[in-house]
Amino acid sequence: DVVLRVRAELIPVEGGGYPNLEQVAERLHLSSRSLKRRLLAQDTTFLQLLKDSRLRDARQLLEHSAMSVQAISERLGYTNPANFSRAFQRWTGEAPSVWRERRRS
Repeated sequence: DVVLRVRAELIPVEGGGYPNLEQVAERLHLSSRSLKRRLLAQDTTFLQLLKDSRLRDARQLLEHSAMSVQAISERLGYTNPANFSRAFQRWTGEAPSVWRERRRS
């Protein structure tokens, strides 16, 4: 399943961020165009899988680490912590710090 294979590749790299479409396609021995087509056939996109991975990893780091929101945003590839906070709030309806506090209490 190409979706599972892409999800397995979408883990933060050293220095922050995730591999891009071309890097993932290369690791899966596909062209980026073929990867896009295969994902579309599964009713998803690379961007949606990337967003899902960022949300998954953000939740994991907020709940199980003492990293600051700024450090988490950098690890997930955001250049500005405010962008991460806005994205997280869009995904969950809560600011990262509020979500963390609620999960820990």
